[in-house]
Amino acid sequence: MLIWSIVAASALVAITLWFGWQLHLMRRRNLLIMRMLDDADQVEARLLDCREKMKSIGGMLGRLPADITASARATLDSESGIQNALKIVLQHRLWIRENANTAPVSRLAEVSGSIRRSLIELGSQIGRLDAVSQELQAAYARSDAVMGGNPPDAPRPRNGQMDHSH
Repeated sequence: MLIWSIVAASALVAITLWFGWQLHLMRRRNLLIMRMLDDADQVEARLLDCREKMKSIGGMLGRLPADITASARATLDSESGIQNALKIVLQHRLWIRENANTAPVSRLAEVSGSIRRSLIELGSQIGRLDAVSQELQAAYARSDAVMGGNPPDAPRPRNGQMDHSH
């Protein structure tokens, strides 16, 4: 009788541990899925932000001679890079939708880590774009101060009077 009680208690403990482990895996899976989807949203938003910053810097390069800025313009005008990155984000979302419930939790953690690393790298690249933009703005301000000229979008004097109609 005592042996049966010990066997039953051991079985109950084993079943409880198994259900606890399954619950842990389910929670981990759900957290990873939510994190991947949130990170994919952030990657997409940062890619769109990156596109706008690249266009803005490209506009600032308009004040410089084309032969000096040709390489920078080619890099900044590279819409295909942003489009490819957005396609990869879409592919990740499709993978999540199709595999999130069946993939091993370790694979979900791997994909989540990959998306997170991309998000961090993209943040770093946007930081560099911000720094370049600030440097260009400062250089133009110094140049305008030294040259005494107005930037292309500044109001121009008209018949000795400033045109403030803009």
